[in-house]
Amino acid sequence: MPHAYIEAMNIFLQILSLKQSNERIILGMDKAGWHTFKKLVLPKNIVLWFIPPYSPELNPVKLLWRELRAKYFNNKTFKSLHQVDKHLEFALNDYAKNKLAIQ
Repeated sequence: MPHAYIEAMNIFLQILSLKQSNERIILGMDKAGWHTFKKLVLPKNIVLWFIPPYSPELNPVKLLWRELRAKYFNNKTFKSLHQVDKHLEFALNDYAKNKLAIQ
């Protein structure tokens, strides 16, 4: 989703529920505000499981961001947000290429 807010989270949950309508989904998440907001509409086939606070080892995306920061963004400055976006695109593609080549 392009934005992180409650409406986007509700759309995500609805689409996930419809795409996996014959499945029971246990969705592991951190406790970001849009994950725990009272207006969150939880479909019947989805159960939320919250990882404990301060446990980045249980959140795979935290490990990815840590590695990207260390390998691609360490000691770099950018003149614009567009440059950051382009560098992030390069970093993700390069990271994926290297990870797939290793396996």
